[in-house]
Amino acid sequence: MHQPADQREALRAAVLAGPAGFGVLDERVAGWLWPVLAGPELIGRAQAEVGHVDGRRRVLTGAVTAMIVLGLCLFRRESVGVVTARVTERIPRVRVEGVPSGSAVSKARARVPAAVWEQLFLAAAADAPPVGAESYAFGLLVTAIDGTVFDLADTAEMRAGFTTPTKGRFPQARMVALVACGNRWLLAARIASSGVSEQALADSLISKLRPDTINLADRGFFSMDRWIRATATGAHLVWRVKNGARRACPPVWTGRCPTPPRGSCCTSPTRCSLGAVKPVATRA
Repeated sequence: MHQPADQREALRAAVLAGPAGFGVLDERVAGWLWPVLAGPELIGRAQAEVGHVDGRRRVLTGAVTAMIVLGLCLFRRESVGVVTARVTERIPRVRVEGVPSGSAVSKARARVPAAVWEQLFLAAAADAPPVGAESYAFGLLVTAIDGTVFDLADTAEMRAGFTTPTKGRFPQARMVALVACGNRWLLAARIASSGVSEQALADSLISKLRPDTINLADRGFFSMDRWIRATATGAHLVWRVKNGARRACPPVWTGRCPTPPRGSCCTSPTRCSLGAVKPVATRA
């Protein structure tokens, strides 16, 4: 994307601020981000991958609906009507029939199978834009594993599938993601109810680590079993470890701990003391 220096700085600040930051961008600049997230070609591939075909010709096709959903995420301060108008303004039928209503968009979203959204994310994650030199350390792409929770609609269906925190008002979903730190591009993610732990979701992400990366994680993600499986991917690790914690080594582990504290450890093949380990551990 090419834009004046002041717009580049505004774009940088918006990215660092997260989704809420896009509200301060010039509409033309924010509009350029749309195809970067997922353009029509990527959406079409995702639909074809899962075999989704529109039942009949209409304004709100599966592809148009996907663009509206992405737009609602990108322009979160705007109404459904405003975002829908931006997406459909170049569709000839809209000039005659008018902009689809919010209820029409809701029905269109229900027509698109959930598998399309999953495939769209997987395709977009694999189609990451080039990253700059600042995204690397020691010649390795810097990535991180971390989690968050977000509120969902307060409906009976959502409450049946997702946990509502104690004294919470809304059911919540938990997401753990593998992210490229330089441009915050999601490389992989797992979503479940907030009742599922971050560690359980992280376990299913370990296989997504790559040898040409250096991965960061906070101390809540460390376990000896998880560390061993992560190092087996070839990725370099910089994970925080709880000081003074004791961890049970898996039965198959009979070697040394990855960070021996001032001498030997793992004197027993089934028990390992990390009491003297500093909060940061690195793969040997």
